[in-house]
Amino acid sequence: MVVVLVAVVGAGLVGRRVVHKLRHHHVEFPAARTGPTWDPPAVEVPAEHPRLWWTPARLARARARVKGHPFRPRDDDPTQLALAYLLEGDRPAGEKAVAWLRSLELNTSGVASDAARWNGEDAMLVFDWCHDLLTAADRQKLIERWNGYVDTLNRKRWGNVGMEENNYYWGYLRNGIEWGIASAHENPQAAKLLDYALRARFGQSFVPFASGPGRGGVLGEGSQYGPYLVDYATVPFASAEAVGANLWDASNFFREAVYYLVYATTPTPTITTPGAPARFELFPFDDDEHFLEQGGSAQSPELAMFMTAAAEHWSRDAVGRHARAWLDLVSPALPLMAEGWPSPTPVPRLPLTGLPVDYYAPGAGYLYARNKWGPDASVVDLQLGMPQGVGHQHVDWGTFQIWRKGRWLTRESVGYAVALAGWGGGGGGKPAPVGCDGALGHNTVLFEGMGARSSENRRAHPRVLRVESRPAYAYAAVDLSESYRCSLEECRPERDDNPYAGSLIREFVYLRPLEALVVFDRAESAGDRKPADQVVKTFVLHTENAPALVPGGLVAQSGDQVLRLTTLLPARAAPRVVVEGPPVGQFRTEIDERGPALGYFLNVLQARGAADPDLRVQLTETDGAFTVTLSHPSRGSAVVVFQKGKSSQGGKVGYAPAGRPTPSALAGGIQRIEVTASGPRWQ
Repeated sequence: MVVVLVAVVGAGLVGRRVVHKLRHHHVEFPAARTGPTWDPPAVEVPAEHPRLWWTPARLARARARVKGHPFRPRDDDPTQLALAYLLEGDRPAGEKAVAWLRSLELNTSGVASDAARWNGEDAMLVFDWCHDLLTAADRQKLIERWNGYVDTLNRKRWGNVGMEENNYYWGYLRNGIEWGIASAHENPQAAKLLDYALRARFGQSFVPFASGPGRGGVLGEGSQYGPYLVDYATVPFASAEAVGANLWDASNFFREAVYYLVYATTPTPTITTPGAPARFELFPFDDDEHFLEQGGSAQSPELAMFMTAAAEHWSRDAVGRHARAWLDLVSPALPLMAEGWPSPTPVPRLPLTGLPVDYYAPGAGYLYARNKWGPDASVVDLQLGMPQGVGHQHVDWGTFQIWRKGRWLTRESVGYAVALAGWGGGGGGKPAPVGCDGALGHNTVLFEGMGARSSENRRAHPRVLRVESRPAYAYAAVDLSESYRCSLEECRPERDDNPYAGSLIREFVYLRPLEALVVFDRAESAGDRKPADQVVKTFVLHTENAPALVPGGLVAQSGDQVLRLTTLLPARAAPRVVVEGPPVGQFRTEIDERGPALGYFLNVLQARGAADPDLRVQLTETDGAFTVTLSHPSRGSAVVVFQKGKSSQGGKVGYAPAGRPTPSALAGGIQRIEVTASGPRWQ
């Protein structure tokens, strides 16, 4: 016997015991997203349990596996207890899980409910997997209780439409779908709750978001909270697929997320915390309290579950085989419920070396560029734009990070609401310490010691102007001007506005053969508070270790790797090194520029081994342009030309392994990239 309900999507990983803090930022809440929507199909939910995660064939494989690999569930993990009952018939374990479920009550009276995210999936898996251990009275009480929880949280503003990449959004979406499936047949509200999750949240909110602000698959809440999105999606997606609803392909987001993870993962284990073992990491952004404490952000069980499920779903396509290659490279540990879950036929990996060296996510405006594939690569992360529909956001748009051979050469000061020394060091009458989530914790440009003040009430989001991927280089330009200022009718200027910022356009040229990033900033100050030509503009760069100041710039060493900064503009720059302070602070180099309202920063950042030679860098200036010439003793030379002025237009770049380079014009717009089941492809 079956009951026909509206289809399925969204969910989460079981057995999580990590406390994820709630931090409320102001978020824009559009009435509805515009773009293509998704109509949920009808699915047939079987009368028998289990319905979540398992199919009969998958369950049979798992039961056969545990006969040779018995496990002892933790008493504090209700999902493991329920799993022991389901797979091994361990009734005492099942009774413990049911006792936990009976006693679980949530407080949903606040802005949001952490407990609903932390415990929602555990509760629904216990309800489903231990269903025959529940009395009729138990079921009735639990149905009334959880109908109330799900309905109440559906009405909350926080975690609803407009926050499509937020962890509460996906936790509540997961709960609505799993509860609708698990309680079908005996719950008169099951179809209604499932329909709301699928139509309002997924089909009319997330699917159009995925084709616009979410395009490219960046997990927008960052290296800690971002993976919860795909974590909370995995079990419902697998459950829906088992009853005939293909949620994986309802949008392109989850294919794109596979490639975001491929490109955003360090190519080899990386030293992040001194004395700790090297582990695979994601390029960090947004709130992340675990980056230094625990490390291994790319090896989380959330990502292991998602990439395993993606490899299984797209096993015949390149995207699934690339997911398998990522799993083989990173080797994350799977939770107990997923061990032996994939089909008996292994998904063959497709080497990552066949992928383009660059990946661009148009929604967030993130560009990942590298000189080659492999553990001895260098990788540049350009965070040109800002993700939307999130919480936990940092003021990090326009920043960049550089990695080489297992070391961070420059990265943000990663943390969660931790204070750093202010501009100039924070003492002697300078501003007080600031949070690492603000602009000062990132590689940015300041006006009178301030970047963008917050992620709230921007006049406009950053506007990516130009993106180009070519064999010898990657190029990008972004207009950050309006993101430094707030809309006066909506904001609190003392909190949200930077009255010293006029305009800022950042341009980046990454020269692969030379492993050098050229950063050109067109920074114009505003005269709102003081004369524009008296505003101090500051270029900010972070390093894990104290840099050594050398003529023309600095050298910062990290293990056997080195970042060499050459400052071409302003002339006669005087770098200032600030110790940001523990627990997450680094060494922050600040380079000030004083003079006309429109000023320029022009810096070359070379990634190299400690024993490798420096690039030779020269600047030539004419009335209308700056020309940077770079040469290496054995790798050839390059020329980069930037036109003067406050706007980004024109410019040239050229590289030659020997002899004089012949520059060609930089792209005038954004080169298109498309992700299909066969992988990313630049147009």
